[in-house]
This record gives sequence, C-alpha cells and structure tokens, in this order.
Amino acid sequence: MKLIVAVLAGLFGTTSALAADLPARTYTKAPVMVDPGYNWSGLYAGGNIGYSWGRSSDTSSLTNGAGTTLFTSTGSSNLDGVVGGGQIGYNWQVPNCQPNNLFM
Repeated sequence: MKLIVAVLAGLFGTTSALAADLPARTYTKAPVMVDPGYNWSGLYAGGNIGYSWGRSSDTSSLTNGAGTTLFTSTGSSNLDGVVGGGQIGYNWQVPNCQPNNLFM
C-alpha cells in the first residue's frame, strides 16, 4: 500500500501549488513630470463699447497787445454719445534665451 501511495504521489505531485508563488514586484519610481508650460502664441480679436456723457462750455477772448478786447466768443457742447473700438492681433511667443546668449 505504501508503494501505491508513493507512486500516486509521484505521478500527481505532493508539492504546494506554484500558481500563487509569483515573484516580488520590483519598485519602479514614477517618471518625473515635466511641466510643458503655456504657450501664449495665437491670434486674438476683441472689441469694446461704452457710453460717454458730459457738457462743455468755453468763453474765448481775442485781445490786442494794448489789452483791448477785440472779440469774445462763448460756446457750449453736449458730449453725450456712444464710443467703441476694436482690436485684432497675433501674439508670437519665442523661446526664453539667456542674457549672455542674446548677441552670440
């Protein structure tokens, strides 16, 4: 009987299961993150609009060299109105260069 048990043990194996015997994981450090920065290059367009209000008055006098008033004018203006504008352009960002390398 011992012989049969020994033969069966030799045929089917009596060692522990090897499926769970994985090697230990090696520690790998994450790669260093390099900040890509921000690129400001590109086309832009914009506009603005507003309203202005106000009043202006002016009195002007024309005199000769002797101090005599020859002409006097008085005027006033209404400065109310819409103002606006627009702009368009392109930003071009060049690589940063060291001050010692500017003219070499």
